[in-house]
Amino acid sequence: MTSSCFRSTTRRSLSSQTAQRLVCPQFINGTAKDSILTSRSQVPIILQWNKSSKKFVPHGDIPNMEDVLAVKSFRMQNTLYLSLTRFIGDSRVMRWNSKQFVEIQALPSRGAMTLQPFSFKDNHYLALGSDYTFSQIYQWDKEKQLFKKFKEIYVQAPRSFTAVSTDRRDFFFASSFKGKTKIFEHIIVDLSL
Repeated sequence: MTSSCFRSTTRRSLSSQTAQRLVCPQFINGTAKDSILTSRSQVPIILQWNKSSKKFVPHGDIPNMEDVLAVKSFRMQNTLYLSLTRFIGDSRVMRWNSKQFVEIQALPSRGAMTLQPFSFKDNHYLALGSDYTFSQIYQWDKEKQLFKKFKEIYVQAPRSFTAVSTDRRDFFFASSFKGKTKIFEHIIVDLSL
């Protein structure tokens, strides 16, 4: 029989005011070595694990990005990107330039609760879920190195998007806070004929 527990890695705990401002960590590259903490009241903070002190230490921040609800990291062609979701103001896509994250694109996102990257084979997308309007699907344009508007979908109060591939078919799940989860199928159509 096993059990799980959490133990504090610091000798002091966060103040209740600071704890209320923290939203969640996002692990970059799927490991806890590099993490980003987001907050509704301050800019996202990039933390890096220090092996010798066995603590997360500040590595930097992402300036001019207050009120970030969520951060997702993803890779395209071995380049690291971030999607930053904002409920008020524009959400952002940022690229790592070996020293810091730089903005490559702003996406209008009034009412957005999620900006989720996903891929099917070599096709890369972002799903921007909004409480006030249709959700937007953006597709990566390799030539322009930007996401372009691809499709609008209606999902009432979307909270997350998940890509699922089976043997020969690709699906996109959109969960809803107020309605039913919707499932979309990703289809490649050959227009060359």
